[in-house]
Amino acid sequence: MTIRHWSVAGPCLHEHRGHTSFVYSVCLLPNGTDFASSGEDRTIRVWSRGACVQTLPLPAQSVWSVTCLQNGDIAAGGSDGIIRVFTRDLERCADPGTVAAFEAELSQTQISAKATDLGEIKVEDLPGADALHRPGKRDGQTTMIHKGNNEVEVHQWSEAETRWIKIGDVVGTGKESQAPEGGKTLFEGKEYDFVFTVDVDENKPALKIPFNVDDDPWATAQRFIEKHDLNQVYLDQIAHFIMKNVGDLQTTRAPPQPAGYVDPFTGESRYVPSSSNGLAAPKPTRAPAASVADPFTGGSAYHSASVNPYFPASSVVTFDTASLSAILGKISEFNTVERSALQLSENELQRFRSLMENETSHDSHQMDIFEKLLQWPSEFVFPVLDCLRLVIRRGDVCDYFCVKKGTTFLDYCLRFLHQEERPTNQMLVLRTLANMFVCDAGQRLALDHVERIMDHATSVWPTSNKNVQVALTSLLINFAYSLRSNLDIQLKSRLLSAFALVAMAQMDAEALFRLLVALGTICDGDEECKGLARSLDLPEFVEKIGEDPQAIKKVKECAILVKKTL
Repeated sequence: MTIRHWSVAGPCLHEHRGHTSFVYSVCLLPNGTDFASSGEDRTIRVWSRGACVQTLPLPAQSVWSVTCLQNGDIAAGGSDGIIRVFTRDLERCADPGTVAAFEAELSQTQISAKATDLGEIKVEDLPGADALHRPGKRDGQTTMIHKGNNEVEVHQWSEAETRWIKIGDVVGTGKESQAPEGGKTLFEGKEYDFVFTVDVDENKPALKIPFNVDDDPWATAQRFIEKHDLNQVYLDQIAHFIMKNVGDLQTTRAPPQPAGYVDPFTGESRYVPSSSNGLAAPKPTRAPAASVADPFTGGSAYHSASVNPYFPASSVVTFDTASLSAILGKISEFNTVERSALQLSENELQRFRSLMENETSHDSHQMDIFEKLLQWPSEFVFPVLDCLRLVIRRGDVCDYFCVKKGTTFLDYCLRFLHQEERPTNQMLVLRTLANMFVCDAGQRLALDHVERIMDHATSVWPTSNKNVQVALTSLLINFAYSLRSNLDIQLKSRLLSAFALVAMAQMDAEALFRLLVALGTICDGDEECKGLARSLDLPEFVEKIGEDPQAIKKVKECAILVKKTL
């Protein structure tokens, strides 16, 4: 990709080559000759005398905009919703903890081999970590390192710092979408008519949906949801995406017959949802006749009806995806920095690694090590909190923290929920609280302290950090789901008050969607909750969203259905 420099008179004076994907923004530095650029390759590049003199990678899928400030600093806005400022002035540099957190976030970025200029990767031919001892030839030079177990890291040479900086882990080998003879596409060792690429989460690599024209779109969508542990509300959205992209190539399917089709999820008779209402997933209603066995109850067959697929939530929302090797690697790295009594020995690091990697029951020594790590300073504790949100889903660990430690553990988590805390720590604690609902012990602790948790959780609001927004609204869904059968109107009132507070601020579309799902879940079929919601002016808030022409489809549809519920 090129940047062209034109004179006012007309001719092109220079072509600048360096970006490996689309260039989105260019700005002039204060000296009037040098400039900076940003693009789809996740980088800011600084140019001087026709050459790229510095490359700054960012932990975002795209760097949409870059601007040069009067003091020479460079500010950039990325697709992750964060503005970052870079400076050459050491007096204005961030503290070491913030810099370390930025580099840690950068190093955990996952890079698709197909989405870059890395080409087809032969892992066995890549150099080992020893290659990082040799200096790069130019600023921004990229190299891949084979770490063993088919793990590949990407490092970039920084001429300014004279060192290699890890900018992510490679996912995919570049071979997965290779089309063999016969017009099929190879994916995970099998041939398919289509392999669709979908972006489920901006902060994670794109996912693949393999599909053959004679496959059932609904069964394929369900397998995709189960494989990647996605929310069930996406079922029809994914199925319609497949049908839209396959078009007329797919074999026309006849309506289900009493003894013919088989439900792809249960093995029993199935139903085919209707798409006439334009919503993502129509829910079924029971037909009066009993000609087809219901796959779940053995009763009458299901027939599609125009009801909503969004709420009430059918389960709690969890945050399960992680690169455990990267998290543990960061803990090992920070452990070399920590020089106090909180530093772990090599044996303790191995015991902690065993706790994280094995599903067997923990021992008391491992939990002592965990608690020791949790006492690390705020700037270094984030990978430990990431481990916490993963293992809290395990019954034995959840019992330890939520029963044995109880309010002491909760006090520890809530101390990170305030405006001055680092957004990464805020996000990870909110995710931990959301994942607590997986186990009975965690759910009981959360419901026993609804008031305290809501007070602290909403204290980080408003926030411009998309990840914090989504984590908080996911926690609200889990409270709403868990309180549906609870008769304590005071608890529900406190939750609805939190909804009203969150609704007052601007938020990301996904966070807004989850807030609507939570509101619909707590109010569905509960007249007292509906009355409380009306007293908090929540119907007016929902109505504005439903009428907003800028709202994305699922947000608008969900808002309309919540308004009807209220």
